[in-house]
Amino acid sequence: MQFLQHIPWYLEVAAVFIVMMTVLVAAHEYGHYLFARMFGMGIEEFAIGMGKLVKVWRRKTYPIASAMPNDSVPVEMEESKPTFRTTETTEFTFRAFPVGGFVRIKGMMPEDDGSEIHIPGGFYSKAPWKRFLVLLAGPLFSVVAGLAILVPVYSIWGKDSPDKRAVIGYLTTDMPAAQAGLQKNDVIKAIDGKPIGRYYEMIQVVSKSPGKQLTFSLDRGGKLLEFKVTPKLIKDAPVLGEDFQPTSEHADQGKIGAGFSWKREHLSLAEAWTESISYPVKAVTGVYSMFVHPSTFKDNVGGPATMVDVVARSTEQGIDYLLGVAALLSISVGIMNLLPIPPLDGGQMMVALAEMLRGGRRLSMRVQVAVQNIGFTLVAMLILSVLFVDFQRYALPEKPSAVTPSSSAAASPSPSSK
Repeated sequence: MQFLQHIPWYLEVAAVFIVMMTVLVAAHEYGHYLFARMFGMGIEEFAIGMGKLVKVWRRKTYPIASAMPNDSVPVEMEESKPTFRTTETTEFTFRAFPVGGFVRIKGMMPEDDGSEIHIPGGFYSKAPWKRFLVLLAGPLFSVVAGLAILVPVYSIWGKDSPDKRAVIGYLTTDMPAAQAGLQKNDVIKAIDGKPIGRYYEMIQVVSKSPGKQLTFSLDRGGKLLEFKVTPKLIKDAPVLGEDFQPTSEHADQGKIGAGFSWKREHLSLAEAWTESISYPVKAVTGVYSMFVHPSTFKDNVGGPATMVDVVARSTEQGIDYLLGVAALLSISVGIMNLLPIPPLDGGQMMVALAEMLRGGRRLSMRVQVAVQNIGFTLVAMLILSVLFVDFQRYALPEKPSAVTPSSSAAASPSPSSK
């Protein structure tokens, strides 16, 4: 009965999630489409969604200039090839499964005899540097779309930033702080008699004291209270800087499962841009950190369940949080697609780069197949790993759950438990 009462809410979250993903995917694919058109490639289909074709809602016919087919001039001499003008028609379609999408560029399938380089307006008939830029355009547009959303969100609604005061913002159940009796909004005054004025000071004391009982003196609604808390040892955890963001350093640390509080700051347009442009850099740093320190993988990634959960919480908190989630998700998708793993854009870019270094000569079919097989295997392993993280996070009863902080990760980096 309770499930039935929540059906309208589930449908609302599902609709928001689908619309969000559709817009983000469309931005990514439009980058591929625009650059492919710029370099004279024919686009056969611009699809929103995956699976069975549902509707062709538009057809666009346009001229393209292309090298003569069956031309024997090497690809690296493409600019000197004789050209002719022909037309190409792009079908803009909706497909059955409403998450995802693709742009199908003409002649994008390699042939055993290498004839793909002679297809007029085909992907492989163009110089490797052009193919490289077409592939790069998708991730680039994802990042640009994220910034285009994030800048107005910060300048109009403001940005939630960590409150540097020693105030408990949220707690994680089944962790020492919650078990000892600490509560949200408690103000930490001292630890073992040492005065604490900033939250980062508490982090420093706790991180250096795994397994050691600490006496927390705190103010709760005007009452001075004391609690005994023993930090739990967490191995190879990222060391936080004074801005509460993970640094490149990792170490065994004490954690109590408490997080800082947040405050809303309104930013000027210049400040909003400066803050927004830092997120692609943070995303790259985060991906690098996960590969260098695999133990942090499960704390920094999420699959479909995690994304839906974040969207659901952001929907409850307001349009500014929802737009913030969309922006950060778009940036993350762009950065992840740059991983040098076929069939991701980054993997195909590496193939184009290899061909540039070979003077424009295509890789042999044997090498292409080997690269694709390795890439698909790695992508499959990544997908399974992410799904397993979702399973651990939401399906296992012993997994600790966090009390949602007052500000979501939509407008700020994801808060880290202390």
